[in-house]
Formats: sequence, structure tokens, C-alpha cells
Amino acid sequence: MKPRSLPLPHVLVLLLAAAFGCVAAEPVSPQPAGPDQPAAGPGGRDYPCAKVVETLHGEGATSWWLFQPADPAPAITPVVVFLHGWSAIDPWIYGAWIHHLVKKGNTVIYPRYQDTPLTPTSRFTPNMLTALRDALSTLAERGENGGPPVDWKRFAVAGHSVGGLLTMNLAALAAENGLPQPRALMSVQPGRSGTKKTEFGVPLEDLGRVPASSLLLCLTGEKDN
Repeated sequence: MKPRSLPLPHVLVLLLAAAFGCVAAEPVSPQPAGPDQPAAGPGGRDYPCAKVVETLHGEGATSWWLFQPADPAPAITPVVVFLHGWSAIDPWIYGAWIHHLVKKGNTVIYPRYQDTPLTPTSRFTPNMLTALRDALSTLAERGENGGPPVDWKRFAVAGHSVGGLLTMNLAALAAENGLPQPRALMSVQPGRSGTKKTEFGVPLEDLGRVPASSLLLCLTGEKDN
């Protein structure tokens, strides 16, 4: 008697069942976990300020958010400019990072620099500089009721992706734009730079103009293309 062959659909079902059975039988390796937040130190959870006060200033691509510590408000605060990645116009995307900085007693300025994702990349640096000049003027005029005064001698910049590239542009152009010189720069996975002849990528300024006294931490990722 000839062996009877199974219909093709039945064969496929059996093969799929066998394949999934093999997968299910394999032990599942535990996912790696990051370290817990330390109790104290720069990254610690010992927050001297319990509240973050948020205000929006300006309009469109040159607007900026201001985050100030409160409850209690420090006598004076360092300043951190936080430069977002491409189209991350709303600061909630970096909310945990920003709140950590502010609750540690820092004033954070978040320039928008894009009106929409269609804002030309050639406008990113000029828009950022306009917003920061406005922030400098606003903070100088706020008075006692506008939050704690800021110490521009303790000025740092942190940026992610395109913001990591703009971090370096800011350091190179601060002096000629009437801005304080950042003492520390943190560029996290900096974005693609371009030339002034193309809209692809952000034009990179002459980094030879960044003072040698500025401290720079640049982070990149193994799989960040």
C-alpha cells in the first residue's frame, strides 16, 4: 500500500507547530537591567528642591521654555541650556532628565529652535541663538518675584542628537553673540552635520573657536548610525 501524503495545509501547520515548539522550549535569558539611582551625588535622588516651575516665553521657532527650582527656591542657581533632538519640540520627551537637573537646583533653558519639523536646518543655530539672547535678557530683568537669580558664571550646555551638534555651535558662537561662555559641554549622540550649501544636516561652525577652557563630554552609541 502506498503511504498516504498529507495535504499541503496540514504539512504547513505541523511545521509551524514544530518550529514554535522549539522556540518555546528554549530558555528565556533575563534582560539586562541598569543600575539603581544612587542615593546621593550628581545623579542621586537627594533632591534639595521639590518643585519645578515651568514657563514658556516667545513665539514660534525662537521661543523657549524656562524651568526653575522651587520649594524651596535656591538663593542662586547655575544655568543649563538643554538642546533637544530633531523635532523634539515639546520638552516632555526629556521630562525626567530636565526635572532631575532642576530639582538638583539648576535653572534649565530649553530653546525650541524649530517651529515645525519642516523648519530648515540652516535656521536651527540662528533660532537657538535668538532664543538664548532673549532668555539672557529676560532673566536679567525678572527681579525677586521671577524665581531665583541665576549665576551665568556656572553655565553648562547639554544636547542630544541634533542638539548635541548645536551644543558645539553654541560654544563656538557664544562670545560674538553676547552670550556667556559655557564652562561645560555635554554632547550626546550628536546628529549629522552638513554644509552651508545644502539643507541636509545642520551646518557645523568652526570648532577651533571653542575655548580650550571649556570641558567637553561627548557620548556616542555603538549602534547609532
